Amino acid sequence: MNLGWGLVSFLLIVALMTIGKGFFAGSNIARRPDGSGDDGFPSGHAALATGLAVIALLMGLSWQIVLLLAIVAVVVSWQRIATRAHSETQVVAGNVLGVGVPVIIAFATRSF
Repeated sequence: MNLGWGLVSFLLIVALMTIGKGFFAGSNIARRPDGSGDDGFPSGHAALATGLAVIALLMGLSWQIVLLLAIVAVVVSWQRIATRAHSETQVVAGNVLGVGVPVIIAFATRSF
């Protein structure tokens, strides 16, 4: 099991999330529903939780671990919306980032 592409995927999610927050800061799409700031796009919590679940799946970890991480990703995503820390759009963008980056890296490096 090659952990390198998984680590690269995780770090790239962090980098793209940070770049996205900077790029969209101050825009309407980045405004948090609870009024606490304008750096909410994309949701970093959702991106990282989803990314970990997808990396585990693509690495072929046991279904129990993948299921646990998927449940955590769903709960984290729900919590971010329920507490009004993020809008649905911000959370979905984070989820897309968390799914997209590992899938692209795994297929590009044929590490699945």
